[in-house]
Amino acid sequence: MQATMPRSQTRARGQRPSFKGIGRAIRYLTNYGRQALLPYVFLIIATLSQLAVPHLVRNVIDAVTSGYIANQVLDALAKIPAGFVSQALPKILELTGLDTSLTLDQLRVQLEADINNAPQTLINALILIIIFAALRGIFSFLQAFWGEKNSQAVAYDIRNELYAKIQSLSFSYHDKNQTGQLMIRATDDVEKVRLFIGQGLLQLVGAVILLTGTIIILFSTNTTLAWTAMPILPVALVLFMFFGVISQPLFTKVQQKLSALNTVLQENLAGVKVIKAFTREKEQQTKFRIAADGTMNQAITVARLFTFLFPLVFMIANLGQAAILYVGGK
Repeated sequence: MQATMPRSQTRARGQRPSFKGIGRAIRYLTNYGRQALLPYVFLIIATLSQLAVPHLVRNVIDAVTSGYIANQVLDALAKIPAGFVSQALPKILELTGLDTSLTLDQLRVQLEADINNAPQTLINALILIIIFAALRGIFSFLQAFWGEKNSQAVAYDIRNELYAKIQSLSFSYHDKNQTGQLMIRATDDVEKVRLFIGQGLLQLVGAVILLTGTIIILFSTNTTLAWTAMPILPVALVLFMFFGVISQPLFTKVQQKLSALNTVLQENLAGVKVIKAFTREKEQQTKFRIAADGTMNQAITVARLFTFLFPLVFMIANLGQAAILYVGGK
């Protein structure tokens, strides 16, 4: 049985996870020079626009709360008898978080400035939010367009080189490898490489940029809350690495099952006249159904793994959010 098994399947069973294939795919991308860098430039601009919005939302909240607090403090000062204002002033400054060295007149001037500046600050922040949202939309479109264009160009090069390589292989190679397996390499496998170049690699780089920018913003805003959120990252990273090790051989088996299914289909279509002549339709249909069942069951196994992974990651993220709300609330 082992002796008659195609060499591609034999290698796949003993093959360890390797990033050499990813490196080769990326090298195809480098052939396009500056064009290959365009989606990453657009990605950086779109990500920075996305990171700017939370800061502007903070400005909106600060403008509203500072104006409201200033209005309440002025009302409270008006109700305090004149003889007790000087005694209450230090406590008022402490509660409102203002400079404790302010005099009463300076406090009134600052509170009135907060009330008067709040509407303009609010409008400016909202305008900037709209501008950054538009920038993010425009550059996200450009990123997706050039990423897709580059991936199609890479897939075009790979298909042509693969076809030329298949044409140059010896008769003995074609005797040992089935046509369906070669077809799946030239179609489905190349398409997966294209999706990685056009989407997966961009998403990976975008995630790294977004994560780095978010961490910088967190620590520059509130160090205590930032350290509260940090334990989530290594736990999520370990989970993804663990599931990556588990899922890699499962994806390999999916490709093997799909290759076997494609081989059965190709052989049946190529020999359909012979099959009909000997009335072997039901036998071949059963053979195809077995291959299709194997492909479906293996795909369900992979799907089951990921339907467990993502809820688990989201649960950990929610626990981190609860910790931040607790620490921040105190």
